[in-house]
Amino acid sequence: MARGRPALTPGTWGEINIKPVAVDEEGSPTRWEADTRLRLTTGETVRVRARGQSANKAKTALKQRCAQRLEEHTDHAELSSTSTFSKLLDEYLAVKKTDGTKPQSVDRYTDVIEKHLKPTLGALRLNEITPLVMDQWLHSSKRRNVQQCRTVLNGAFGLAARYRLIGHNPMKDVRPLKTAKKEVNRLTSEEVTEFLKDLRQSDYEYVYEVCVLALLTGFRAGELLALNFSDIDEEKDPPVLTLNATISYSKATGNIRQEHGKTDAATRSISLAPKAMEIIRKNKERHGEYLPMVFPSATGTYRWENNFNEDFRTARGERWKNVTIHTLRRTFSSVGKGNLDPWSLAVAMGHADSSITEKFYIARDAVDVAAFADQLISNRDEEV
Repeated sequence: MARGRPALTPGTWGEINIKPVAVDEEGSPTRWEADTRLRLTTGETVRVRARGQSANKAKTALKQRCAQRLEEHTDHAELSSTSTFSKLLDEYLAVKKTDGTKPQSVDRYTDVIEKHLKPTLGALRLNEITPLVMDQWLHSSKRRNVQQCRTVLNGAFGLAARYRLIGHNPMKDVRPLKTAKKEVNRLTSEEVTEFLKDLRQSDYEYVYEVCVLALLTGFRAGELLALNFSDIDEEKDPPVLTLNATISYSKATGNIRQEHGKTDAATRSISLAPKAMEIIRKNKERHGEYLPMVFPSATGTYRWENNFNEDFRTARGERWKNVTIHTLRRTFSSVGKGNLDPWSLAVAMGHADSSITEKFYIARDAVDVAAFADQLISNRDEEV
């Protein structure tokens, strides 16, 4: 049987003992000493003492000394617990640029850091940042990208904890952000007809064709703009489209066809409806001999998603200003729920599991309970 007191967790201290070490002429304590056992992050246990003019001051001084001893053990040569948060953010970005993070994600993190985090929090030292500081900052923020701020903050402080610059990630104790639940918006069948009719009358034929494919496939805008003719197997009946790419932009790479989807689940194969094949074959006849992509730009390159969005805003006009490609994806999924099981629909949408599809992409219709509910009392009418 093991004996002795249980070992402390590395980076923590044990019970604090306080005793008077000096008294005045009347025997009242004038100086106190606090001591405890501190287990360093290396596993070594040391005795730490501190003094103060009162019991509370001695206890506070002891805690500060313990924190200082822990700060002496860091896994980073250039950063310490007294480094500014700005320096930690620079290190976080440097790590993200080398750990396989997508360039476009690094761009978003950089934007959040330079525009929001450094100007407001960058001058604070790491040992000055507490869960309360972060909680108040996040919940007082009116920024639209507060969720992205939280993502970067959690990642940066997680890195600081791994480097042993801080003992605990303060974001773990921050209250969850309250976000308004958005209603899943979709188009009715009548609205789809009117929307496509208005779109076809615009000067942007390719925008109309992209929107038709979005309704017929549920694909994202970047996935549709990245389509190559070689992605379609016309030997099968019906033809099968295998999605394995998306349009991606970053400052490092420019606008490219990224040879993998937005997520691991984004790679998928679906059958194509006749109307979809009509559009694809028409474009193949136009330029398929010279260009690989279904929707090339005027210069024969892959279209930038931002440029498509600008054309889309112009083509849809004021009446359909709230309709986006996501609206069309939700329309596809809301119709698909009546024809596919949840898992098959999630695969078609490029989601890792059906919970995402059901929560964010399927509109909740009124549940038809009238028929069976009526049966519950149909034989009891006379009794009622």
